[in-house]
Parts: sequence; structure tokens; C-alpha cells
Amino acid sequence: MSERFTRGENVGKAADGLSTKPPEGPVAPPSEVDHRPPGARRKQSKRGLLVSEQEIEPEILLEVPLQAHSLILLSARESARYRRARRLLSSGEGVWSIVRVMPLAGLGIYEALLARSWAVRFNNPEEMVRLAEAATEVAQSLSPRGYGKKRIADLQARAWGELANAYRIVDRLRSSQISFGQAYATMQKGTGYPYLKARLFDLEASLLGKWREFPLALTRLTSLSKIYQELGEPHLAGRAFIVRALYTFYAGKPEEALTLNEEGISLIDQQRDPSLFMRALHNHLVFLVELREFGPAKKVLFKNRQHLIYKDHVSALRLRGTEGRINYGLGELVSAETAFREAKEGFCKIGLAFAAAIACLDLAMALMSQGRTEEALNEVIVARDIFLTLEIYREYLGSVMFLEEAFHRGEATAKLIEDTTDLIQRKWLQVGPRQMR
Repeated sequence: MSERFTRGENVGKAADGLSTKPPEGPVAPPSEVDHRPPGARRKQSKRGLLVSEQEIEPEILLEVPLQAHSLILLSARESARYRRARRLLSSGEGVWSIVRVMPLAGLGIYEALLARSWAVRFNNPEEMVRLAEAATEVAQSLSPRGYGKKRIADLQARAWGELANAYRIVDRLRSSQISFGQAYATMQKGTGYPYLKARLFDLEASLLGKWREFPLALTRLTSLSKIYQELGEPHLAGRAFIVRALYTFYAGKPEEALTLNEEGISLIDQQRDPSLFMRALHNHLVFLVELREFGPAKKVLFKNRQHLIYKDHVSALRLRGTEGRINYGLGELVSAETAFREAKEGFCKIGLAFAAAIACLDLAMALMSQGRTEEALNEVIVARDIFLTLEIYREYLGSVMFLEEAFHRGEATAKLIEDTTDLIQRKWLQVGPRQMR
């Protein structure tokens, strides 16, 4: 039994809650760590908790403890303004839903804008940007007399960091970089609150990953996992491990990525954050496929099928393509063809050109292995046309045109198609499209 086969079994056990590995070194339980900002403890004891944890979205409690701590410390007046602003923003009308009925000012409004900005990051990233921009403006108007200069600097740095992340998500990468610089400069004037520092490191690592600056991103994430463990946040430390695993894979080290991913899975709260667990499982399958460990990959997929039910269509299609790769590696060519065809049709339907082109090449590979040469050539031509049509993918065009020529000369093989597809994907992961650079 191979080492990685054992790994596949361990991941399956973790999915069933049967195997979890404790973090390295002593980690204080969250209940023993005082997470509150400096200077806030005495104030809280006088007035009690006005926004309870039950009122805060589970996603914020789990992923953004920095904001959860700030919400619990709101005054009675600002707590009421926060609740009202959240109700208004839930209408989907954006900042104007607040402006029409109340001033766009104060800590409660600031918190509501950031909470809503985080909530819409997947469904409406442009709105995420607008809300974060508004929160940054509100932070500039907060009075030091009420909170103190250092506390205001923390709030402003946090807003700049969230805005930088929003810019990253909509591919305004230069704006993101500038905003992160502003966030760090402002943080230097603040209280030194470790959760703020961790949040900025966390968000900036994603920008570095998007820039394909993997060594720098990995350095950030290594420090981040240690910081979160010191703060008694094993789940967030685990998430940092999982992102480290992905970037390590992008950097061409799938074996190391597997180890990091397993460490991350052992640390995260699988019940409270099933979506993160699902992404980690999916990545684990991708890493195993890259290492051509198709047997262990199929075993992990079989054991964890119930955890791999995506709500978004794109991720479900990507998983289907990965499943096709597993089938192909095991010689299950009909199943592989079906999976690749479904992935291709799905990506074409929703307009994801690069993913559709890769699915075409995967399908061509499966067809060629079955001796269906003309059908395989047709799929290669479709992939060529996609790369020819969309300018940002032109750098991959030569590889596909060479493949087409190999068909015309009678030299094409399934192995050549597979090698070409792997080359294109490897370049994509390591470099990204030109518009991002």
C-alpha cells in the first residue's frame, strides 16, 4: 500500500469526523484568549454585551473574528444603528438605502457596510467594492474624541484592507496594491491589535497569489498560520494551511501541497465551515490526480461524495472535470468521456472560455484513446478557435495549433493531447492571463 493511498484514507476519515490531528505546539482555547481590542475591556464591563454572538452571522464569527469582536463592543446607540443599517442594506439597494433615511456616519454604519460588503463578495463583487469604499469614507470621518486616535487608526486600516481585498476580487489589482499600502501605513499608527495584523496578512496573501507571487504569498501564509494558532484560532490557522497547499501546488510542488492540505483539514471546523472543507477535499483530489494517484483519488471521492455538493455551478463543473481525469487515469474511458463532455457543455453555456477549451482537449484525449480520431480532431479545433477568438489566451494558441498539425500528419496520440493540456494548465497556474499582470 503506497503512502499516498494511506493519505487518501486519512482524508476520508477526517470527513467522517474520525481523524483529526491536533495543531503543533500549545494552542490556547479561544475561551482563554482575550480577543478584544486594547482599551476596550473596562468599557465593555460597564455596559455589558449589546450585540450578542447569536446576532452575528456564523460566517463572520468563523472567518472574520476581527469584525465579530468589534460588533460585540458597539455602544447601545451604535448597536441600534448597525442593526437598522443591516436591514436597509439587505434590500439590495446599496449605500443609498441608508443615505435616504439616516446619516452615513458612525461606527455602527461602518460595521454594517463592512459586514454587507463581505456578505456579497461572491454574488455581487462590484457592490462589495462600493460598500467597502463607503466604509473607508465613514472611517475617515470618525472622531478621535470618541474612540481615541489609535483606535481610529485601527478602524481606518481595517477599512483600507477590506477595500483592497474588494479591488482584488474585481481584478483592480493596482488599486488593491495601493490600498494595502495605505492599510499598513495606517495600522502603524494604531494599537498593534494582532487580529488586525493577521487580517491584513490574510487578505494580502490572496493578492500576492493572484499576482502569481507564490514565494511571497507562502511566506505570508506561513506566518499567518502561526499567528492564528497563537491567538487560539485553529480553524483560521487551518484555512491558512489549505491556501498554502493550493499555492504550493501552483508553484509546481503537488507532493508538498498534499501534506499541507492534510494539516489544514485536521485543524478546520468541518461542521461549521463545510464549504472550506469541501474546497480542501476538491483540492486534495486535484493534487492526487497531478501525482497520478488515481486509485487513492477515486477512494477519497467515493468516501466524501456527500461533502462535495456544490451550490455554485462553476465549482460543480470543475469537480466533474476532475472526476473525468480520475476515470481516464483508471482506464474508465466511457465514464471519462461522459464527465469531460458534461464539463465542456457546462463551461460553454456559462461562458468560461478557458475552462471550456481545456475540457475540449480532455474530451479529445478520451476520444483518441477509444480510436475515434476524427471526433478527437474536432474537439481540438474547437479549443483552437476559443484560443484564437479571445486575445488574452493567445499565448496558448501555438501549442494547440501544433496539436492540430499532428492530427493532419497522422502523428497525434492521446499522450500528446494529455501532455499539451497539462502544459497549458501548468502555464495558466504559474503565470495567469496577461490582463492580471
